[in-house]
Amino acid sequence: MQDGYGTYAAFYDAIQGDRTERIVKIQTLIDTYAPRAESILELACGTGTILEGLHAHYRKTGLDDSKAMLALATQRLPHATLIEGDMADFSLPDTFDVIFCTFNSINHLLSFKAWQSMFDSVYKQLRPKGLFIFDVNTTERMQALAALGSWTKDMGNYEDNYLLVYMTTPEKDVFTWHLQIFERIKTAKTTRMHSQQIPTRTFPLSKIEAELARHFAILSARTGSGNPILNEDAGRTYYVCQAK
Repeated sequence: MQDGYGTYAAFYDAIQGDRTERIVKIQTLIDTYAPRAESILELACGTGTILEGLHAHYRKTGLDDSKAMLALATQRLPHATLIEGDMADFSLPDTFDVIFCTFNSINHLLSFKAWQSMFDSVYKQLRPKGLFIFDVNTTERMQALAALGSWTKDMGNYEDNYLLVYMTTPEKDVFTWHLQIFERIKTAKTTRMHSQQIPTRTFPLSKIEAELARHFAILSARTGSGNPILNEDAGRTYYVCQAK
């Protein structure tokens, strides 16, 4: 299987920047809805930044299908259980108090059948009344970003590097992120470009919620507002669900 984040992984943390706000958001939701949680599983855990930032007493497990991402997560989380696997269809030996999936990672699943399979897998891995937290990019958010054409983003501690991002909409509700990362090679006095294309898919919230209702009670569903460039949660909906 091709590593969808193979090129992006080395630059991921620098591009994403400080994740404190996201860590606080996830931790607050867990503290509010599952204060006695002991075990947590992050789907599409990436480089492990969010898992690392959550309370240290949790038994932490991360799942991702990118070998490059997991290699970085292993360095950050030597005591966590990290598993290479497909978030749309997974079966693990343990069950969990909380399963979460953030950074709109579920949008990488390009068919609704895959979303359904993910919800089924999550339900099977949760303990009774377990908590499922995830966020999605809405169609409205993606349309607003696509309408901007292209933009640049500071690479943070990658001095003199920058990222150019632009999107296209090859078909209804499918949005492909076209990433170009310009790496300044100081020793060679040149610039190297890395590129990656990442397709994503959106679905109406009503369709998502109808599917969730088979296994979960939706405790909260909140959509952020504002400019999607200035506010990463603008047009992003956070769901907090409890297994029935």
